Amino acid sequence: MKNEFNCKDIVITEQNTKAVIISKDDENSILDTVIILPLSSNTLDDMFPYRVRIQNRDNLIDDSDILINQITTLNKFKIKEKIAKLTQEEYDLVIQALCKNFK
Repeated sequence: MKNEFNCKDIVITEQNTKAVIISKDDENSILDTVIILPLSSNTLDDMFPYRVRIQNRDNLIDDSDILINQITTLNKFKIKEKIAKLTQEEYDLVIQALCKNFK
């Protein structure tokens, strides 16, 4: 399937924004939408749990902050391409930050 994206994928949207997919793979395989957190290359230090820093890799050119408090959904057809992937440790930190925001 052309629009198959997975949890922890870092993607570029039609609007040329970057985001990380946090919805689980079983949901991603059956739904037309994914749950995402946008990225910002305008990084701010010491902002946990509102931001989680990730280092550049693969086709993610700049170090970026994951914007934890801007959780949203996106139709998979609005994703242009996968550019990188979070490590399991980074994903765990994102989930920890999300939980802190909702306590």
